[in-house]
Amino acid sequence: MSFNVLFINRPGRRKSRARICLRITISGQRKEIATGITGEAANWQQHEQRFAGSDKAANAPLLALKNKAMRIYAEAVNSSTEAQPSLTDFLALWDTTAQNVGLMELYDEVIDRKELEASKGKIAARTLERYHRTRTVLQEFFASENRRDLPIKKADIPFCNRFQDYLQQRNYKPAYVRKFFVQAKQAAQLAIKKGIIAHSPMLHFKVRVPQGEPPVYLTRPEVQRIAATDFVPHSVQMQRAADVFLFQCYTGLAYADTQRFDAARHLVTDEEGNTWLHIPRAKTGNAQEVPLYAIPEARQILEKYGNRLPQITNQKMNYFLKWIAQICGINKPISTHTGRKTAATYWLNSGFSYESVSRMIGHHSPEVTRQYYARINRHKIKQELIKQKSAGTGTADASNPALQTLNLERHGKQN
Repeated sequence: MSFNVLFINRPGRRKSRARICLRITISGQRKEIATGITGEAANWQQHEQRFAGSDKAANAPLLALKNKAMRIYAEAVNSSTEAQPSLTDFLALWDTTAQNVGLMELYDEVIDRKELEASKGKIAARTLERYHRTRTVLQEFFASENRRDLPIKKADIPFCNRFQDYLQQRNYKPAYVRKFFVQAKQAAQLAIKKGIIAHSPMLHFKVRVPQGEPPVYLTRPEVQRIAATDFVPHSVQMQRAADVFLFQCYTGLAYADTQRFDAARHLVTDEEGNTWLHIPRAKTGNAQEVPLYAIPEARQILEKYGNRLPQITNQKMNYFLKWIAQICGINKPISTHTGRKTAATYWLNSGFSYESVSRMIGHHSPEVTRQYYARINRHKIKQELIKQKSAGTGTADASNPALQTLNLERHGKQN
């Protein structure tokens, strides 16, 4: 009688990708089990039974699977009435163990895969940190229930309700609660992909989000007030922080993207000679396209710093923004994300379509823009009323605020 564990590559249509299977051999009988672990075929080392190069992160789950197989075989030996267990006995225990696999165990595998993506530059380091934060929160939640894990098949709606109540009791904001669930649900998705479960009620759970205050953004007069203020007497660094923030208000760039801005790579010229800001977002990789030729204020900031943007830490930026708001008499809790929200809200209230704004701020789809940035304010209502009156009389009101908003075509012709 003999027992052997071996990992082998079973590539699919893409020969360049290694798809690793776990081969169990007991007394000459074999069974291959899909692991769901993949990597570059060139990095797979069959003799060493491990990945090399950029796929090294996949070695941890491989080792975990091997240890699991050894543990189950030991259990099969203890429970078998024969001198040695058969392959059938082993697989029966394997299937039972697979059905009881825990949510945390699966989420650890999700993190392993995210670490691999981060090592290849597919996701930002900050995104990976959020996945680890979700793991910590899940551990704390299970500890509050005097458990270490929960079988994935028991991750049902009551579990989701308890988890959400736990998060709300600890005063997590609705946006964070939603993100925790988005990431935790990936454990259930992985379980389905691996054939552990056929479906999961967890995937159909919708987070209860109370109706809260709209996101903080600045009005155009408030932005102009910051632009007209000289902060150098207070601090040169404060002036730089103000300029970075103003650039966000004009272009909709996230703070992380301002810090990685490179004119050589992110400024492009179209066939008409107009300059565009084209930058893949660090958070999602979605391309953000802003007609820089139509925004002279943003161009002036770039020219001021030699086609670059000042490098300031997130902590320093938020520190200076509090002082900037106080100096300019702005009674709002502004942060590094307020500039992006300001640009998107201003464009929407100026009459731009969701499709255009979605592309300008680098959202995945217009629906995402509609969900997070469709904020109607009094200024917009006034525009609609004036538009209706003008349509009724057949004349255009020269004082219509809508005529004073950003007009890309007009700016394009001027520049």
